[in-house]
Amino acid sequence: MAARTAAPAAIGFREEQAQDTAASRAFPIPADGAVEVLGRAIKGAGTQLAPSNGQSEATAEETMRALRLLALDNLIDLVQLRETLAEREAQVHILEAEVASWRQRALSETVARKTDASEAYARQRELVTVLHRQLTQNDELQAQLESSRRRSWWRRLLRRA
Repeated sequence: MAARTAAPAAIGFREEQAQDTAASRAFPIPADGAVEVLGRAIKGAGTQLAPSNGQSEATAEETMRALRLLALDNLIDLVQLRETLAEREAQVHILEAEVASWRQRALSETVARKTDASEAYARQRELVTVLHRQLTQNDELQAQLESSRRRSWWRRLLRRA
């Protein structure tokens, strides 16, 4: 699609100014591909330029007003996004603190469980030792009882006396 260019006089330039501008010369592009844009902001730049595309001044004013409103909307969106980001960061810090406390609690419970397990093992060994001692003692008493029953009644009496 082709478009006709406007004559330089139509946009407020003289013919000799248009041919000698920096835009008409070739611009060297740096090797890294970065292009630096230089310039300065001109206060009221939109009102200084005459409408170049045949629009009325009222349309240009409406366009500038719409652009200013769009810029304000963008600024409001940026502020809201920053506030939301700050709230999220605060939530993240709170959650990180809660995770740290839960982690500490889990570690202390793990240590308590290990301590309880070692104490239970020690109690179990002690109970097994006592039970084994009682069983051994019962076996000895059972052997004595059987040996005394094998003797006659009169030998048992003599032994007591």
